[in-house]
Amino acid sequence: MPVSTAPWKKRRSIALSFTVQNDDRTVATVYREADANLIVAAPEMLAALREADEVMCSMGLHKDIVIIQKVRAAIAKATGGQS
Repeated sequence: MPVSTAPWKKRRSIALSFTVQNDDRTVATVYREADANLIVAAPEMLAALREADEVMCSMGLHKDIVIIQKVRAAIAKATGGQS
């Protein structure tokens, strides 16, 4: 399932929870504002990780460098194993 790149917005609901929305569609409902903030930032963080991976590869860095492994593991986790 592709990740939406549209801006996600956080809204406080009456039930002491936070709703994360993409346009008019609810993406998630959480009870801690920190969780809502993280979810709202997720599409931008994924894009930044993908860009960092491309830049590091274009610089000729080797796959065995720990930071590249961490970046790729985070991308895989965020995409369900699909880069």
